[in-house]
Amino acid sequence: MGAAEEPQEPSGPPRIARRSLLGWSGAAGVAGLAAGGAGGFLAGRRQGDDAAAADAEADDSTRARLTPSDDHASVRRLPMGLGDRIPAFGTVLAFDLSPAARRAPDQARTAAIDFLTHVSRLADHAATASSFPTDRDTLDPQATAAASLDLRPASLQITPGVGASLLAACGVEHQRPEAFIDLPSFATDRLDPGLSHGDLLVQVGAEDPLKMSGVVQAVMSYVRTQLRDSVRLRWSRPGFRNTAAASSDPATTSRNLMGHRDGTDNPALRTPLWQISVQAQSPGWMTGGSYLVARQILIDLDAWFTHPESGRDKVIGRSTATGAALGQHRESQPVDLSARRSDGEPAVPAHAHIRLASPQNTGGARIYRRSWNFDDGYRDGRRRAGLMFLAWQADIRLGFLPIQHALTRHNDALNRFTTHIGSAVFAVPARGDDAYVGQRLLEA
Repeated sequence: MGAAEEPQEPSGPPRIARRSLLGWSGAAGVAGLAAGGAGGFLAGRRQGDDAAAADAEADDSTRARLTPSDDHASVRRLPMGLGDRIPAFGTVLAFDLSPAARRAPDQARTAAIDFLTHVSRLADHAATASSFPTDRDTLDPQATAAASLDLRPASLQITPGVGASLLAACGVEHQRPEAFIDLPSFATDRLDPGLSHGDLLVQVGAEDPLKMSGVVQAVMSYVRTQLRDSVRLRWSRPGFRNTAAASSDPATTSRNLMGHRDGTDNPALRTPLWQISVQAQSPGWMTGGSYLVARQILIDLDAWFTHPESGRDKVIGRSTATGAALGQHRESQPVDLSARRSDGEPAVPAHAHIRLASPQNTGGARIYRRSWNFDDGYRDGRRRAGLMFLAWQADIRLGFLPIQHALTRHNDALNRFTTHIGSAVFAVPARGDDAYVGQRLLEA
């Protein structure tokens, strides 16, 4: 559907004590080694046992992606929340500097530092406490949404980032990484400028919608009261996934509004493939960070569900029921693009979404999907719903871009049901030990 170093001692504001966020799944690599050993041990068994072992192995690999990790040092080198399990509810907010703040680079930097410092402090507190403090000198109690104050942290994740336009406004465009590109126009785009771009990013996620709402309220209240002359909301998009409590098996991949599993082929967290695909290696201010492509995709669900399930499965290339690629039996089995049906036709059709987006057809391109669904209800009798598609990668040129080119140029069967209405790209630095996210960029 569209498309994965040690910081220098900073000057400026004093450091803020923080606790590492809880990570998820450092065990995938170990599980893979163990599975390899088991595969060798079972090599002499009969074919039926081999297949059963392979399926069990695949299940272990899938579950490993959702296993908590104690590697706090590693988590601290990631963008906030990226190494955590995707919570059920999320909101993505994009902000712009005001024209007044853009008059001079020093003014732009001051506004950006104020904003990122406050959001980073919110994120620090989210990792360590069940409610926001009530000391007016730290966080305004009127900004904390009283409905959520008696709730546990509920998997709170607060992730700040920056747009390329912010670098230009702050006079640090020379520090823009080559991997941080602007996206070209795609033939399938119908972009609304009011749903696209942005100088600053805040992504908020939580397992409880009240807790998420409280954080969004805190961010917006600070912007309105403390930064009203320098920062303005550009767009926001709330979204949701199925909750762990409602899932028959919380380890299974979440479904989107079309009924299909979303993110099946994600690289397993903390594996070498994940690190290469998702974590940026340079320059210094982005080491350990990641680049986010955020696409708001409207889906014509009325048209989608007029087709029989078998037809919908051919569009995607996977079974609705199992999540398995067509020609396979389990979601976790690798996609086999050479598989054939009994009539000799490809099991995965020529224009199926997963065939065109496959690393085999995109020069090895990979992204890490952490998306949410959205539903704006009905307008003029038609449902306005879709996907807040979030693709993380180490280099946009090697991740989202070749995948989206393939889907657009080669007539992805899903294109007839989807319309890209919003698009934004952000650089999301790792937190490390900096006083706030982006300090090494803005105070270099």
